[in-house]
Amino acid sequence: MRRVAAGWKIHWTVVLVIVVVAWIARLAGQRPGAPVDLRTTLGNLTMLPGPLGLRTTDGVAWTLWVEARFYLLMAVLLLIGLTYRRTIAFCLLWLTLAAIGRELHSSVLDEFLLTRYAGLFVAGMALYLMHRFGPNLLLWLLTGFAWCYTLTLLGDRVAAHAAPAARGGTPGWGICAAVLTVFLILLALSGPGPLGRLRWRVLAYAGALTYPFYLVHQSLGIPVVRGLLKAVPALGLVPAIALGLCFSLALSAALNHLVDRRAGAWLRRRLTSDIAVPGDPVGRRTPPPDPPVRQPSSRTGTVCQP
Repeated sequence: MRRVAAGWKIHWTVVLVIVVVAWIARLAGQRPGAPVDLRTTLGNLTMLPGPLGLRTTDGVAWTLWVEARFYLLMAVLLLIGLTYRRTIAFCLLWLTLAAIGRELHSSVLDEFLLTRYAGLFVAGMALYLMHRFGPNLLLWLLTGFAWCYTLTLLGDRVAAHAAPAARGGTPGWGICAAVLTVFLILLALSGPGPLGRLRWRVLAYAGALTYPFYLVHQSLGIPVVRGLLKAVPALGLVPAIALGLCFSLALSAALNHLVDRRAGAWLRRRLTSDIAVPGDPVGRRTPPPDPPVRQPSSRTGTVCQP
């Protein structure tokens, strides 16, 4: 419920803000870049515009459907039983079936197994297991297997998002592979690596801003940059980008404070209560008792419970 509440409330807010800004721009004689008709807006509020055959109001929101399908796969793992060994077996099976789906060119398997993104998810799961239980050879091999899978399919992913050659083309496979590998190294250093020991509050706050910043930077931040360049051409590209970045960060901080923190607790509490069995006293549970104190025995010197 926590993840659902965190994702939906900020996404709804950003979609509605984009619609309001687009209608204001339209009244001012400008042409909004995002689709803001009622049918598209309602479909985007479901967070499933792609399966419904609609364009995304927020350009980056297409990834939310990918994330939702990942959670469905995790639900299967939870039904089976979440253990260390089963998670590793699940990751290996997932990558193998995803590779089979690519070989068969099956759109059904591609839809359910996320064949384009399976390597990224498995690498992240393996790094989390290292963070949780400590690194070992098996987990490093699983990470390497997942990363080789990801880099192998990277060419297809880049081509799917590539600009036409007449518009400048796209970076080559080597550049994209190097960028992704750098981010994998940073994740490894931040999870099981030495950076994982950092406990700076500013890093935790920056992490809380990543999701709202991700949602606003393209559909709201980039238009601000373009508007500044159009209104004040002498400003220059770099200052305009800096101002657009500051605007996106400030908006992300406002969303985190006003929407995530204030509305989040209430929404999580209501959803948890609504999903409970009728009559179950959710929200009135007593805290678990303190664990028994273990102390040395005066006779044997061994650890025992009083």
